[in-house]
Amino acid sequence: YTSPSFVSPAHLRFRYRLDGLHSDWIEAGTRRTAFFTNLPPGRYTFRVAVTRGDGTWTEAEAPLPILVEPRAHETGWFRVLLALALVLTVAGLWSWRARLLRERARELERIVWERTAELEHEKEITARQASALAELDRAKGRFFANISHEFRTPLTLILGPLRDFVEGRHGPLPEPVRVQHEMMLRNSQRLLRLINQVLDLARLESGGLTLHAAPLDLVEFARATARSFTPLAERRGIALAFHSDAGRLVASVDAEQMEKVLLNLLSNAFKFTEPGGWVEVTLRTEGGSAVLEVRDSGIGVAPAQLPRIFNRFYQADSSVTRRHEGSGIGLSLVKELVELHGGTITAQSRQGEGSTFAVHLPLLTVGQASSGAGAAPAPWMPIEAPLRLRDEPASPVVADVGDAEDADRTTVLVVDDNADVRGYARSVLEASFRVIEAADGEEGLECAREALPDLVLADVMMPRLDGIGLVRALRQDPATDCIPVILLTARAEPGHEVEGLGAGAEDYLTKPFDSAVLAARVANLIASRRRLRERFRQEGVPTPAAPTPAPTRSDLEERLRAAVEAHLTEPDFNPEALAAAAGLSYKQLYRRLDAELNATPSQFIRTVRVERAAELLGEGAGSITEVAYSVGFNSLSHFNRCFRERFGTAPSDSLRTPT
Repeated sequence: YTSPSFVSPAHLRFRYRLDGLHSDWIEAGTRRTAFFTNLPPGRYTFRVAVTRGDGTWTEAEAPLPILVEPRAHETGWFRVLLALALVLTVAGLWSWRARLLRERARELERIVWERTAELEHEKEITARQASALAELDRAKGRFFANISHEFRTPLTLILGPLRDFVEGRHGPLPEPVRVQHEMMLRNSQRLLRLINQVLDLARLESGGLTLHAAPLDLVEFARATARSFTPLAERRGIALAFHSDAGRLVASVDAEQMEKVLLNLLSNAFKFTEPGGWVEVTLRTEGGSAVLEVRDSGIGVAPAQLPRIFNRFYQADSSVTRRHEGSGIGLSLVKELVELHGGTITAQSRQGEGSTFAVHLPLLTVGQASSGAGAAPAPWMPIEAPLRLRDEPASPVVADVGDAEDADRTTVLVVDDNADVRGYARSVLEASFRVIEAADGEEGLECAREALPDLVLADVMMPRLDGIGLVRALRQDPATDCIPVILLTARAEPGHEVEGLGAGAEDYLTKPFDSAVLAARVANLIASRRRLRERFRQEGVPTPAAPTPAPTRSDLEERLRAAVEAHLTEPDFNPEALAAAAGLSYKQLYRRLDAELNATPSQFIRTVRVERAAELLGEGAGSITEVAYSVGFNSLSHFNRCFRERFGTAPSDSLRTPT
């Protein structure tokens, strides 16, 4: 902007105003320009006034109209389009979300349908399996019942003639024959009792066992049953007591079935109570029930095993706590019979302190007792005189091994917790050998160390120390590690046989065994050991003191021997580690050893260890145990076995005592 006056232009002063933006004039001085930025859209009027410096402003303001057009995004149609786009976006998002929800609902519906179909299918399969299992269980029950019935017929034909012979109806028998017949009768009766238990279980499962309940005086019943155990208690030195806090307690029970309950509980109490202990039967009332308790001071049951002792065929710690063969049926049968009477049975036990079994039975009121039977309950008389317990083994016995007249004869040690088995083995072997006996593993170990028998015949399942433990203990003692051992067991599974042979036993016989086979195996083992001793007596025992010249070794063998000797004290140095040390893969090592030495990597490692052990024993570098561990063996029995395989003799034969 400018002024039309050209007189003294230097004295001109300007001011301007933009109507629509400014309400006041803006002094511009002599400046003749004005700048406006970012004006909002609209109509404006730019006015300019001038003065000559005397403060008088001209009235002519020279207005200039200005129109600022709105930008595209500031127009109304843009706002309309924007709102429309927003509405369409929201509608699209809503439609997309609705479609997604519908698809998800359809997917969930499909999953639910498929899962429902699967569940229906699984339910159908489960129902079929349950039906099959039920049928299998019924078939098993029928099988046990049928086979038990089939057993009873031949057992009857065995028991009758045996009883006639034992009772002398066919004339007196020679003492050895009478002893054999009594043993046969005892074990036949035991087998009959087991068969009866199986039959009872089968009837319980099928619902075929019917109780013939009648009012019974539990006090007289329990007293008479406990009294019948008196001969056994006196014979074993166990104190037997009966207590009742009432003179008469009447319950509705089947006397025959309840007798089985009490007999089982008392039999278990006597089985697991050592001489000098006690067994107590008590009767008391608790609310409207009678509580019949059988307590003992026996070995007790481990806490982990206590919840399972009423399970069928379960036996608590069958190798340690057992002095009798057991079937695991008794307590299961007891529980089911008690529950059939509407009662309950509980067990409490502390290992090493004894056990308490409590039977809770509902009592009859006085009115029920009189009306139920029509008369007072009769005094109880035991249905069977059970307490001769003919299968009760004799007390633990260790035969006298020091003063035997035939001490120079070949000696066989028989170790078994069953007196009948010991007696039978003696009768089979005593014609050819001197036989000594021990009643459990610990006594057998002491007897073996004292008598040094030529052979040990041991049962696997025995109290205190079982047969496997006995073999390991014999193999760890240099004085007994060469005694051959034959294990006897009623468990015929291959795994048990492998365990016994792996512990160091020479042979394994399952019960029942043939007497001729037993005698032949004993004779063969003893003869084999005798021939081996004679051969080494004539040829001498090979010792490292004068080794035979070793053949030239290949570079591979030297390298492998060096690797094994570098890790000799490490029991975990295995074929994989040997292959890595030799810079070979395991397959390469296996093939090369097989081709050059006809040995596997494991055999090669054992050979190096055993040969080094032989050198150390010949030098008197330590005891057998010290040497075995120093060459990487962590099992003395394994070392003895490997040494015998390599040199044909025991490590003790190569041991030189340091001078």
